[in-house]
Amino acid sequence: MAYVLNLGDIGKEFDCKADAIRDYVRVRSDVGGEYVRAVGRLAGESSTVNQRLPRYSGSRILEGGFIKPFSHNLKTRGEAHAWLDCVMDGVVVGAVDGSQIYPDKGYDVPIGVVQTAGIYNRHTGAGDFGERTRVELITPVQFERARVYAYSSEFVDAHRFRAECEEIKQLLCEHDEIFVLLDGSLILSHISALNRNIREVYLGAIKDLFQTSEKTENPVIAYTDATRPGDITKMLYHLYALKKTRLQDIPLIQTYLSNWGDRTSAFLCDRDDRRATGDGFGNKSILDRYGEFRDAIAFFYINLGSGIGRAEYPVWAHEKGMTETIADILRAESIIRGGYPDLLIHAHRRALIRTQEHRLFYAMLENFCHANDLPFSKSRKQVHKQMPVWMNYHTRF
Repeated sequence: MAYVLNLGDIGKEFDCKADAIRDYVRVRSDVGGEYVRAVGRLAGESSTVNQRLPRYSGSRILEGGFIKPFSHNLKTRGEAHAWLDCVMDGVVVGAVDGSQIYPDKGYDVPIGVVQTAGIYNRHTGAGDFGERTRVELITPVQFERARVYAYSSEFVDAHRFRAECEEIKQLLCEHDEIFVLLDGSLILSHISALNRNIREVYLGAIKDLFQTSEKTENPVIAYTDATRPGDITKMLYHLYALKKTRLQDIPLIQTYLSNWGDRTSAFLCDRDDRRATGDGFGNKSILDRYGEFRDAIAFFYINLGSGIGRAEYPVWAHEKGMTETIADILRAESIIRGGYPDLLIHAHRRALIRTQEHRLFYAMLENFCHANDLPFSKSRKQVHKQMPVWMNYHTRF
């Protein structure tokens, strides 16, 4: 087999740069050890240490004592389900997720699709479960008004997030008491690098979401086990005058969260994600752009079996004593499927747009254009992609 990648030269490069790589790993290991030991010191700290922390300190302490052990010893699956039934009885939990179809440059009409799924379970034992999906087209006019590239995936992603927030808001308003789960984060650090008009879609959506959550007194809870922030790490740097590092939180705290169900204490997020940008956006963190909700996000890490996950939720919910209830909901949901909140998995499956559905959408788009006497053309590459495989291998010679 002929390799395109020049494996011989890569091997030589590894040999030449082995010392630099080893030094990098050694330094990270030494610094990491200091930070792991510093994490242990948090067990004796209280919120009074926040007075020593500057702005953009990564996080601030909301609860004393670093680890909050899960208080139940569930030895069998039967015991786990009995605990689940007890803790979730009558608790209304919702979940929202979304998916999208990006505009395809193989077609001359740039149209995207976002689909959201919203579900809820009242946990009454009577099958009181509801779900719905909603779909929305992102039209060429919307791309033009936002002054973004007509085939921008980032613009579609922003509108997917907005649509997810709209669905969450509806669930928050429809139920007297509900906890709504969102797959992802409430701290939108990634949008700092985006076009201003795209950022505004995200910022408008997240601020409206916080406002609705606060008004209804129903919390939205973002959860993910694929996050790599360094908010606690940054706080440790400031508290204990440690060496600067880019280490992330989870490698530092996972040894302290070795048991299923254990969580950290709650923290207030004060993330420092300031960056230099041409439009002056970078002199502020993304949370600075949240206005009145700048200091409004609490978080904790929790062991749900498949790794360490992170939950983010409004700080008012912590102040009302909901933190352990939120942790119990996540624990109970993860028992059902094993390692991840079941309702989020269900919402993902309901929202997912599959590959064959992409093809159906473009067939519908083509039919729509023909029915409305609109010009419609496909690139030659797109035509070949839709041809049977044997035809693509047929040549003229």
